[in-house]
Amino acid sequence: MFIMFFFLLLFILMSDIFNPYQQSARLGIKYYPINLLRYFIQVVRTIFFRGATLVNMYPAFRVVIAFRVVATIWVVSYRKRNLPIQPV
Repeated sequence: MFIMFFFLLLFILMSDIFNPYQQSARLGIKYYPINLLRYFIQVVRTIFFRGATLVNMYPAFRVVIAFRVVATIWVVSYRKRNLPIQPV
């Protein structure tokens, strides 16, 4: 439970909602593009501040859809490997 909280807090802090990501550590800047929360916040900001349309939000949607496709393929292809049952 604590590990999940740690990663959730880390992703929220690195999503560019409080500080710009350029002020992060080098490791944070390196892994910034794979933070999905970043794209969600980017979409919300473009809607509220700029009155954006779907064309303006296409780059963020493209990344989220690509992640969704990869995650779906990974989940569908996963199979549980059962160990042989040993007689008691």
